[in-house]
Amino acid sequence: MRLPRDLTGAALVKHLSKLGYRQTRQTGSHVRLTCDAPHQQS
Repeated sequence: MRLPRDLTGAALVKHLSKLGYRQTRQTGSHVRLTCDAPHQQS
């Protein structure tokens, strides 16, 4: 899957938060996200 080039990091974090991810920490421009929902295996 390719990410759109015009998507900012802040916008990506915002969209991922709607899917259940949350930002746990940030160091400079690097953001760590975690998801509390159990993983679904296909």
